[in-house]
Amino acid sequence: MTNRTHIADFIVAWNRGQSQKYSSPGAQLEREKYLGKHPTRIIKTLCMDGRINLATMTQTPPGIMYPFRTMGGKFDMGYPYYSEVVHDLVQDAVHHGHDVLKLCTYHFSEGDNPHRGCKGMAYDIDLGRTSALDLKRQVEYIYGKGTVYPIVIGIETDSDALIFHNGGEHVLDLRMCAGFSEAALRRELERLYPEMSERVLNDLLPFAVGNLKHIEDVKGRTPIEMGHLEQVICVGRGYGWLHLPNVAFIIGPFSEDWPAEIAAAGGMIRKNMDEWKRTGRKPEHEGVAVLCSSAYFERNIESLRAETRARYFARVATEVLRAHVPGLRFKLIIAATDMQTQLLDMFDQSEF
Repeated sequence: MTNRTHIADFIVAWNRGQSQKYSSPGAQLEREKYLGKHPTRIIKTLCMDGRINLATMTQTPPGIMYPFRTMGGKFDMGYPYYSEVVHDLVQDAVHHGHDVLKLCTYHFSEGDNPHRGCKGMAYDIDLGRTSALDLKRQVEYIYGKGTVYPIVIGIETDSDALIFHNGGEHVLDLRMCAGFSEAALRRELERLYPEMSERVLNDLLPFAVGNLKHIEDVKGRTPIEMGHLEQVICVGRGYGWLHLPNVAFIIGPFSEDWPAEIAAAGGMIRKNMDEWKRTGRKPEHEGVAVLCSSAYFERNIESLRAETRARYFARVATEVLRAHVPGLRFKLIIAATDMQTQLLDMFDQSEF
């Protein structure tokens, strides 16, 4: 008899706890204070890889950034749903007099095991960097320069270090910046982004400062901690509360073949489980979970649409996993995220 909780139960409990924290008066005031000082809207594009948690890596408050995830972090502004959601965020920012900082990321591992890198980019660092740069160019083509600032950021997952690119040969690699003061980091960012307005630079700087602190905090991690440990597949939107590194693959419906990303995530979880059996390692929680969610801001037609989308994601995810990862047992959770509180509205739970 095991006393370990199922990962699905842990995730639901974690969401409730994070929602309580997010909705507390103190947290609300902290967010308002932070956004009052740093009003630039931050949109981040990331790989579905569960090790990549930019809020944790930059030590920024939850709910500050707007995340988008696909396998490999491959995005195209021509894909309708992704393009429309991004444009809505840009329009809302402009309406409130704010700039937009678009973080186009790629990730890699500099360790001796290439499979700790980005599988979605075939472990090819140049391919990942080029994909992020292509997205940056698309954003610049659509929005020009001056209000929306797209930048390319590399993430080295062994150290969790950020590498800021300017689109050319110059970079600011925070692995090389140990001991830098905030003023020194600011000077480096000013040199890297001479066209960036002072107000946007002021709002980018905390990411570099926080990441330097985080790099120090995670020094000495083991290779196991650097590798894949995911047990959860999250499909859809509304996962800003899930700032737990290395727990879940997060897949947004933001690419042409997002169901294939679910199959890939299921295959990687199957591989994780096989590795745990081989080594005798037991993760903290047992089992596998698939969480399908959509996001809403108002409890009206918007929340009903979110429920309908979540049920659609669940149907697709179940069909894909049955077809491509046969025999994988998992608990399915269908929910929608209230973006005002980050709380999951639970609709259905079932076992497969």
